[in-house]
Amino acid sequence: MKCLPPEIRRFVGPLMLFFITACAEDSQWSLKHRYENPYKKILLEKDRVSLHRIVIRSYHNALERNDVIGAAKINALFAGEACARSRRVLDFWMTEADAETHLFPTDLTTDKRIWTTRNAAADLFPFLVIAAHFLNETHLPSLYKALASEQALSGALARSVDLHKNAVYKEKTSSVIFGASEYCKDGLLPITERLGNNLFTARMVEIIDAIFERADFTTDYGLLPSTQAEVNGEMLQVLCRLYWMTGNEKYRTWARRIGDFYLLEAIPKNNFLPPYDVNPDIKASRKERCKLRDHGNEIIPGLAELYFLEAVTKGDRERFYYEPLKTMLDKLLAIGRNEHGMWYYALNVATEKPEKNRICDNWGYLYSAYETFALACEQAHPHDPAISHRYREAIRQTLANLKHYTSFDWGDLHQDGYADSIESALYMLNRFPSHAGFAWVDDEIQTLFAKQAPQGFVDATYLDGNYIRTLLLYAFLKTQGTYIKPWREDVLFGAHRDGEKLYLYLETALPWSGKLCFDVPRHREVFNLPVNYPRVNEWPEWFVVHEKKEYIITDLASRETKIVSGTQLREGIMVELKNAASVNLKIEPKEYLTTY
Repeated sequence: MKCLPPEIRRFVGPLMLFFITACAEDSQWSLKHRYENPYKKILLEKDRVSLHRIVIRSYHNALERNDVIGAAKINALFAGEACARSRRVLDFWMTEADAETHLFPTDLTTDKRIWTTRNAAADLFPFLVIAAHFLNETHLPSLYKALASEQALSGALARSVDLHKNAVYKEKTSSVIFGASEYCKDGLLPITERLGNNLFTARMVEIIDAIFERADFTTDYGLLPSTQAEVNGEMLQVLCRLYWMTGNEKYRTWARRIGDFYLLEAIPKNNFLPPYDVNPDIKASRKERCKLRDHGNEIIPGLAELYFLEAVTKGDRERFYYEPLKTMLDKLLAIGRNEHGMWYYALNVATEKPEKNRICDNWGYLYSAYETFALACEQAHPHDPAISHRYREAIRQTLANLKHYTSFDWGDLHQDGYADSIESALYMLNRFPSHAGFAWVDDEIQTLFAKQAPQGFVDATYLDGNYIRTLLLYAFLKTQGTYIKPWREDVLFGAHRDGEKLYLYLETALPWSGKLCFDVPRHREVFNLPVNYPRVNEWPEWFVVHEKKEYIITDLASRETKIVSGTQLREGIMVELKNAASVNLKIEPKEYLTTY
């Protein structure tokens, strides 16, 4: 520049700025165009005729005539599509990982490549890990390197990372704690729930300890990590499960700080509605808000989990928590739902009226609190069964009303709304089986399927992780928790459960050999929970194999049977399929042996 004459230099600076700006704008347009998905806003017609619906009808016809193998075969089709679509999302995102750190950008449609703890780490990363475990293990080394990079760059307290610089992204401490809590509750906790105690669990413990070392919100009950219901609710959920898992009293102590503050002070002073934020300096509109959707409703199931812990262990807080928690739950049940039992998005504390009658897609998260509280009351207040009955009837009525939400717009037609609503249904249907509820899930999953772009992504943002999550939750429903190793797209496998008997169907076009694997009672073996209460970010258990039982395996074609131990079954059974072959199996605990 200095070698140019002054009269020319005068114009070069603005020209360079214009050129750089134009290139940046062109880059933004190019990224958005590259990751454009014409299907992401699709809404299938309510009265549509489709092959998917024809297959659903065949499935229910099979159930009516007790054709258990026919039902398992159709379930194999649904599970196969869910797994194949999940695999495509997984494979797509693995190509977008940072070459050096193996971390993932939050949003591919912008040139800001930032690994955010609250988004990429919390909502994308965990479900890539889980999908890789079940669908493509070749990706696991890279995902473990991502965990190591995140830990090395952040230190004990997880932080966001600028992937252009591969350095920690600067944020306020409150924002860092918020992101770290999201990473623990929505990211590392579900990995632990599904895959067991592992390196991700150790990272969660490290982060939780770091959060409470930096807790700076002063209350009469001790220091809390935040003034926000979301963060404190997330902490309650993680702390309660860590207490059950480890028996470490510090987790109960920290959880009690939060429980004491909310149930003995904040909620009673807020018309028995959970406050969205208790910071005295926040603006009035936030003070007057009780949020029932996620990013606010986490405190409700969190408090229910803490009460369950106190009730089952006969802790000294049970008698103090019972009345305020029950009063809050009763009030929310009365004013927080529409005529179908769906929860409103938010309530105004002063008027106790809903905001614009919007309903929230994660309605099952809230109902999990009611079932958890009901289970706790059966321990602490067995003389009053009316509590449990009333709460459970509310859940059953809502499941019966799902028919009113066929092809429903769960929030600007965004896939995340459909994913969360189907996830909600699966949490509840696992405890309250309903023919109408399962039929609704089978129908609505088609809309979620339809939102995927041909390249594999849906939004090309961190929310694609939630797409994987719900599709795998649905697949495990259709296989009753079973899975094959190695997974291959052309191998169909599905299951149908009839009481304690599990009917399995496997089919392949090309030869395949591998293991057929079974789920275990993870609530007890991973978390050491005395009761399998519903919990946010769980992976519902369907058919589980117990170590101390014996099982009879019957080949329904040859009628050959063999008895195996629960230990053997948990290790997986070898299956070999030849060209265009299929296998039909019945598996049942030995004491349930009957004639087929």
